Amino acid sequence: MAIPQRFLSADEVKAQIARLLTDCPELREDDEALVMSLNSETDATELVMRLVRKLKENEAYSNGVDIYIKELKGRQEMYERRDIRLRAVLLSIMQAAELKTLPLPIATLSARTSRYVIIMEPDKIPLQYRRQPPWEPMKKEIKAALNDGCDVPGCTLSNPEPSLSIRVK
Repeated sequence: MAIPQRFLSADEVKAQIARLLTDCPELREDDEALVMSLNSETDATELVMRLVRKLKENEAYSNGVDIYIKELKGRQEMYERRDIRLRAVLLSIMQAAELKTLPLPIATLSARTSRYVIIMEPDKIPLQYRRQPPWEPMKKEIKAALNDGCDVPGCTLSNPEPSLSIRVK
């Protein structure tokens, strides 16, 4: 039965290198001799090789996780598209029945027409409707102002669009 080898820490290997350079200062001037001495007189080469293998192993794991995340993102997008289609079917059923609200044992469905803010010229939006830093329009405040009949340069409301609200009990 083989006895497991104890690997030295980076600090211990650096101490070995420091002793080697103290004992043989001429190695500082000869890279080839220094590399040969590091191989034969210290555990530096073995430690560096173990660390490089570990680094490459971590890169492989990271790449694998990245691929898996991309697969999951594709799956997430599929479910989001499916959600949009299901909502459209529910809304069309409610519109066909001319219902605004449909109470069910598991949820309440509400058909609404809503408008949202369209930012046409961001540079023209007044400072009172901007959040800084970083710059971004305050859409709730802009929508309220537009609904109240105020003019907000650079912004307008969309045409009313039907939407579906689902409240789960």
